Amino acid sequence: MRNSLTRNLLANALKSMCMQRKLESITVQELADQCNINRGTFYYHFCDKEELICWIFHQDITLPVRKIIDGPTSNWDAISPLYLGEMERAKAFYLQALKIRGQNDLISYMLKETQENLRMCAELTIKDYKEQGLLKEVDTQRINFVINYHSKGSMAVIADWVEEGMTIPAKELAVYFDLMFSACIGKALEVALNLNFPA
Repeated sequence: MRNSLTRNLLANALKSMCMQRKLESITVQELADQCNINRGTFYYHFCDKEELICWIFHQDITLPVRKIIDGPTSNWDAISPLYLGEMERAKAFYLQALKIRGQNDLISYMLKETQENLRMCAELTIKDYKEQGLLKEVDTQRINFVINYHSKGSMAVIADWVEEGMTIPAKELAVYFDLMFSACIGKALEVALNLNFPA
C-alpha cells in the first residue's frame, strides 16, 4: 500500500510538472523534491524516469483496458474511448512522453502492451469459437501476424495523432478505432482461423 502511494505521488508530480516544464528537462532530483522524498526512495521504486513514464501508462490505461477485456465482449467498444480519452486528459504529459526515443521509450512499451491486449482479445475470441464448435485447430503463426499487423498499425495512427497535437478529439478517433477493430481485426481473425461465416 505504501509503495503504491509513493509511486502514485511520483506519477502525479511528473504529470503536473509537465504542464509547465519540458519532460526531458525534469530531473529525478526535482521529482524527489516535489514529493518530499530523497533520490534513493525514487530509485527504490523506479530504475529511471523512463520506467516511471511507462508505469503511468500501465496504471492509467493498460489496467483499465484489461479490466474491460476480461469482461463481456459486448463492452469491448469502450476500450478505444478509454484508451484515447485518458491520453487526451493527460495531453501535456503524452505529447512530450511520446517524443522521447531511446531504450525503454514509451512508444515501444505501448506497442508491447497493445500487442498483449490484442492477444488477450484473440484468445477470448478463439475460446468462444471453440465453445460454439466452430473451431478445432488454431494456426498460431496466422494469429500472431494479425496481432502484430494491427497493433503496429494502431500505434502508427496514435503516434501521428500525438505528433499532430491531438487535434482530432479522442471521441472521434475512437469511433474509427472501433470500426477498425470490428470490421478489420474481427474479419482478419476469421480468415486466420479458416472460419467461413455466411455474409
